[in-house]
Amino acid sequence: LASARGLVGVLNIGLGLGLKTVKGSKAQAEANLTDVGKLSSDVLSWQLADAFKKAHLGDAGKLNAGELDTRKRGANSTLKQARSIFQKSFLHPERGLYAELRLPPTLDGFLREELFRVNQPVYTVPEPETLQRVWDGLPALRESEPELSKAVMLALGTGLRLGEIGNLQWPALRVMGRREVVVVAAHEQWRGTKAKTDRIVPMPDGLLPDLLQLKTDPVQVIAGSANFRNKGLWRGIGTWMKSRGWRRRLKIHELRKWFGAELATATGDLYAVTKLLGHADYQTTQKTYEALTHLPEN
Repeated sequence: LASARGLVGVLNIGLGLGLKTVKGSKAQAEANLTDVGKLSSDVLSWQLADAFKKAHLGDAGKLNAGELDTRKRGANSTLKQARSIFQKSFLHPERGLYAELRLPPTLDGFLREELFRVNQPVYTVPEPETLQRVWDGLPALRESEPELSKAVMLALGTGLRLGEIGNLQWPALRVMGRREVVVVAAHEQWRGTKAKTDRIVPMPDGLLPDLLQLKTDPVQVIAGSANFRNKGLWRGIGTWMKSRGWRRRLKIHELRKWFGAELATATGDLYAVTKLLGHADYQTTQKTYEALTHLPEN
């Protein structure tokens, strides 16, 4: 475990188990107890997290500021996800998932190791030419890949997360008053949402009829297996956007951010943006979109 490869391997094992535990059913989580018990050894310490951070940066002296921040964000993301298998509810001494397992005394240091401080990048809207290439490709995508087409239309028109789109069911699309809306409810169906409260997101005129014309499943808006709706959808849209000349690192999530930017620019109301995007806190919205508004924050 002293080598960088060993350190990354341990954390990647933790990441894999963590995703299964957090996103899976309770039965799946309990089925992972043995493996989690093996992982929960004294190697999980602040020294491990610190060594991983250094290994992830590599030769930092050869990186420019942007590349260094990208490396730091990657390390932070991996550490956060590796730690997720030890979230507070799992650690409860009586009702926690690990109540009968021996957890090492070094675990607290592993969970508290400080993450990298990174510069918060100012969000910039994609160039009009880049967006236009995406718009121009939608008719052909509608004909060749209707499920991908529906996901892109929802991302552009509502700003939903990919996980929310993949788990969207037809009853959530409805008419309230004179508006067509998507009702995002905080329950197990919405595994892709981070918010803890329900939200109602208006749809642009014409989106609901367009989606209904492409309806291929009586329940799910995006037809296909659960694996396709949660993984294949992400890969397929990413490949398509690249084929349209998209060069940004983020793909469909960038369309969600674009939706938020359009909303912030048009209204200047960051609280409304927070609610419609389902951000857990206002600061997330403020850091991303404040520069796009012309209103003082006080």
